[in-house]
Amino acid sequence: MVEKTRDDLVREVSALRGRLAELERSKAEFGQAKRALKESEDRFWSLFGGAVEGILVVDIETLQVRYANPAICRMLGYSEEELAKLRVHDIHHEEDLRDVASAFEAQVRGEKPLATGIPFLRKDGTKVYADINSSKIIVDERACNVGFVTDITDRKKAERAQRESEELFRFLFQSTEDCVVIVDRDLKYIHANKASNDYLGYRDDTIEGKTID
Repeated sequence: MVEKTRDDLVREVSALRGRLAELERSKAEFGQAKRALKESEDRFWSLFGGAVEGILVVDIETLQVRYANPAICRMLGYSEEELAKLRVHDIHHEEDLRDVASAFEAQVRGEKPLATGIPFLRKDGTKVYADINSSKIIVDERACNVGFVTDITDRKKAERAQRESEELFRFLFQSTEDCVVIVDRDLKYIHANKASNDYLGYRDDTIEGKTID
């Protein structure tokens, strides 16, 4: 058995002290990383819960809703616990599923980060419409699609009302037997109904675009 010299023992003690210092540093760094992770998670959940915009986190493979923030719950009329038990097909009407699935898959592939005018089915059976910005993330080691959902139902209603109003105007404009024309500041006809064209002899043409002589 080879006896260790005093210098050997000093070197061993020095090495052990160095290793102990490394372990202490690693422990401190681990503690700092753990605290940083906790702070990051706290900030995330604070933003998640307080966001005005709806947020849905959906498992890409199973299409299961994993997380839903209060805003999307209010929008769809479900509690967080109820939404977390549903899948994508449960929150869309059957007649819309093909288009919804196509938009979801395009977002997963990164081809279409923004999906517009997506119809959702509320718990009470009514429809709401939303624009969805999404990105892929890993949650609990699962690939998920996180969607930021903006309710555009009121805008859709306003657009529909405007279209209906314009269609009604065009119908009345063309149906009346009175001559009706609209001219601009340069006295150019920009609109003329059928009665006006017939009266002025433009049966196969229109006076629109022409100027008052």
